[in-house]
Amino acid sequence: MNGAPDTIICRKCNHQLDISELNPFDEFLCPYCKTKIKCPFIFERYFLLDICGIGGMSRVYRAFDPVLNRNVAIKITDANCFDASVAGERYIREAELVAKINSPGIVKVFRGGVHGGQPFLVMEFMKKGTLEDLQKSFMLPPADKILQWLSVIADGLYAASQLGIVHHDIKPANIMLSEDGEVKIGDFDLAEINTDNASADSSDWASIAYVSPERLYDGTEDYRGDIFSLGATAYELLTNEYPFGNSGEVAELIERRKHPAFEPVNHLNSTVSASISDFISRMMAFVPEERPSYPEIINVFKNGKNVNDRKKSGNTIFSFFKNNSQ
Repeated sequence: MNGAPDTIICRKCNHQLDISELNPFDEFLCPYCKTKIKCPFIFERYFLLDICGIGGMSRVYRAFDPVLNRNVAIKITDANCFDASVAGERYIREAELVAKINSPGIVKVFRGGVHGGQPFLVMEFMKKGTLEDLQKSFMLPPADKILQWLSVIADGLYAASQLGIVHHDIKPANIMLSEDGEVKIGDFDLAEINTDNASADSSDWASIAYVSPERLYDGTEDYRGDIFSLGATAYELLTNEYPFGNSGEVAELIERRKHPAFEPVNHLNSTVSASISDFISRMMAFVPEERPSYPEIINVFKNGKNVNDRKKSGNTIFSFFKNNSQ
C-alpha cells in the first residue's frame, strides 16, 4: 500500500480525524484537543513522517514501524532514476553486508527491497543527523571529542574490514549521531565484500574531497582507501578545510594527493597537537602501505594526551575559527 490515509487517530485524544483533503506531511491542529499533527504517508507497512534528506536519486524519511513500534529511517529511491530491480538488489545486498558487522559504530540496517516499483532501505533512525550537519551549523564539539568519535568510526571500519568489507564513501555526511550522541557509520550502498583483502574494483565514486588516490588512479582500493578517507574527514572536521580541495579533473586530484600542499592541522587549529596533526597527515599518505593500521588509529584518536589542552575554550571547536576570522 502507498499513499496518504483518509483518516487517522489523534495520538492524544484518540478521536478519528478526516485528513482526506490534506497532503502528506501537512501539519494541522486536532479540532478536539488542539494537538499539532502531521499527515503521514503510508509506504509498504511504514508511516512516513518527515523528510530527513534529499539526494539525487533518493529521499530519506523518518518513519514509524507499527509492527515493531519504533521509529526508523527509510531511504526510498525514485524508480524512474534507474532499473528498480537492480537498485532493490543493491539495497538487499547492503542490508546483508551491514548485518554481518558487529560494532556499535555501524548504523543498523533492518530491511531492503522494492515496493510499488520503488527500491527502499529501512535503517536505524539517527535523530541528531550527521557530522556534516553539525559542521555547517558550527556546532561541532572540541577536538578531543571529535577524535574520540573518529576512534569509534575507526573501530566500526576495522570490524567491517575483518569481514573483508570496504565502505568506499567515508565522509562527514555518512557519519551520523543518535539521540544519545553516539556516532555511527551509515550509507553502505557503495560498500563491497572482498574476502581475500586484495584490492576490490569499484570506480563508482562521487566524494571528490575524500576519495583515495588509488581509487582515482584505476578504480581499485582495499580497506586502506577507507583509512585515507577517514584522514581527510578528520582534517576537515578539525580545520573546516578540505585537504585536497573539492573539485577538479582526475589527473589534478591525483597530483594534489601525490604532492600535498595542505596546511598541517595544528597550523589551522591550535587546539590540536603536532603529533595528532602529523598522524592525520600520515593517514592521507599517497602510498597505502604508509598509512597507519586501524588498531593504531583507534589507539591514537582515543588517547586524549595527544590533544593540546592549553587552548581549549568555548563550547565548540568553531569558536576558535570564529575568533580568528575577525
